[in-house]
Amino acid sequence: MKVKKLEKEKRLEAIVDQNLNQNYNMLEVEMMIKVALLCTQRSRKDRPTMSEVMIMLEGEGHAERWGKWQSVEATSRQDYDRLQRTFAMIGNEEDLTGTKSLSTIIELSSEG
Repeated sequence: MKVKKLEKEKRLEAIVDQNLNQNYNMLEVEMMIKVALLCTQRSRKDRPTMSEVMIMLEGEGHAERWGKWQSVEATSRQDYDRLQRTFAMIGNEEDLTGTKSLSTIIELSSEG
């Protein structure tokens, strides 16, 4: 999570080993970090195969894959936020018995 945040903030130098004494190509560092982030996705289906990783490390295809991943990441975040709102609404609308009807839960979860 920390690396993802640093990448978004474009603070890549904070990720690189300080023992390198700034003796590295920042474009290569950026590509390596992006490939690493792609490889560490929670869902196996969102991770690149080893052959895709090799192609990306050779300098091809990582921009397209990165763009796709950012889209998936944004969608996942929106889904997560929507679920949180749904559960908050369910919690706020419980009746005195502390139960919620299935139809109300379905109705709330379909609202976006």
